[in-house]
Amino acid sequence: MIPMQWLFLFLSISHGQDVSSGAAAADGNIYDPAGLRDPFKPFKGFVDKGPDSKKEKKTNPLDLIDPLQRLDVQSLSVVAAIWDVAQPRAILKDPDGNQFTVVKGTKVGRNAGVVQAIREGEVVVQENYQEDGQTIQKTQVLELKKATGGTQ
Repeated sequence: MIPMQWLFLFLSISHGQDVSSGAAAADGNIYDPAGLRDPFKPFKGFVDKGPDSKKEKKTNPLDLIDPLQRLDVQSLSVVAAIWDVAQPRAILKDPDGNQFTVVKGTKVGRNAGVVQAIREGEVVVQENYQEDGQTIQKTQVLELKKATGGTQ
């Protein structure tokens, strides 16, 4: 048996009626996409442009950045590093146990940090931040913790 909505759609199209203008289906349902997110736009940096978009909305800048940029570099630890390949990679672990794969150029940390190098057992991160009107560059080396030789 054919559902009533499909039958209404078929009859409307076959009789030349415009169904895209928001005409109600036989059971009274109307699809209205106003206020809904466009499913083809990426989540990152999404700002709703609904009916009240003229009002200035305050968005939290932390909602628009990657999770690695929300953390302090000191809170990350190196879990693994592959350095002797064309594009070295490393896995960083945050305090909550989440793991992230990084390459050279990956943004890390709250102070505009960038992975500068991945070497044997370490990841070098350079942060640039403002302090007293001066730009300060701070280089931090995150080292891979060596496993102890004990058994349990």
